[in-house]
Amino acid sequence: MPLAAVVNDSMLALHGGIAPSLKSLNNIAALKRPIDDPSGLAEDILWSDPCEKTKGYVKNNERGCAYMFGEDAVLAACDRLGIKTIIRAHQMIEKGYKFFAKDKVITIFSAPGINIRKNDTMQYTIMLVQC
Repeated sequence: MPLAAVVNDSMLALHGGIAPSLKSLNNIAALKRPIDDPSGLAEDILWSDPCEKTKGYVKNNERGCAYMFGEDAVLAACDRLGIKTIIRAHQMIEKGYKFFAKDKVITIFSAPGINIRKNDTMQYTIMLVQC
């Protein structure tokens, strides 16, 4: 599986989030693969999370690795990386998706094998993103 992808030259799709060491998209391309035990930038983009109470980046003590990042970090990263949106899928989100940082980050929750039931009916979230 790829660590990240750029979609339509404007969206960065990744599992977790951004990190202070992500200075350019070339940093991701330069990671040596295969990665058996992620560390450094690979670990950070897999496990970082947005946090409304955070300014910049702080260590993610909740997960014990990577970072929590604030809106200011997102806005700076989007500018630095030349992207408009970060799409991630790393956290359980009750309604299936959540926006952060002036809609620059979209978290989409998708978990095959996990059945969320309400009144014995399945619930699904479908989101269309116009590029």
